[in-house]
Amino acid sequence: MDKKSREDVALFRDFVKDIKPLSHDKVVPPKPRRRPKKRISFHESELIEDKLSDHVRVTVTGGEALAFSQPGLQPQTMRDLRQGKIRPQAVLDLHGMTVVNSRKALIKFLLQTKKRAMRCVLVIHGKGKFQTATPILKNQVNSWLRQHENILAFCSAKARDGGAGAVYVLLKR
Repeated sequence: MDKKSREDVALFRDFVKDIKPLSHDKVVPPKPRRRPKKRISFHESELIEDKLSDHVRVTVTGGEALAFSQPGLQPQTMRDLRQGKIRPQAVLDLHGMTVVNSRKALIKFLLQTKKRAMRCVLVIHGKGKFQTATPILKNQVNSWLRQHENILAFCSAKARDGGAGAVYVLLKR
């Protein structure tokens, strides 16, 4: 090594002498930020038109995925909905509600989303208290959404949004 190289090395070592080496070389990537979903509030004075029947039944288990689409819906649209590519614009959480209150809340929610011209929403119904029992609220939501006139399609959500305990709902424009 020539004299300049030795001086450079000595200068470098002098500069970094107080630096402590890292205990590992792994970098933890930051968690992606998710935009907060809009929460919709309701007023009791709003008129609720209830045309849903409790007698239409399609029974599923707690872990079973839900899926429904109106005839004529493009397969690519349903595929995008299933894959979570169409992000929900609002969320309705029915956890802890009775069937009667859930029904009212769902109808009000769908009325509000129609007024606001929303395209996709997330309805969280849960998987039921006991995994072996038939989930009451999940089956009711499945039935009600199939009957509602403004629903184009719905399917179970991705795990990040609730999995089999929630559904993405695609609304008519």
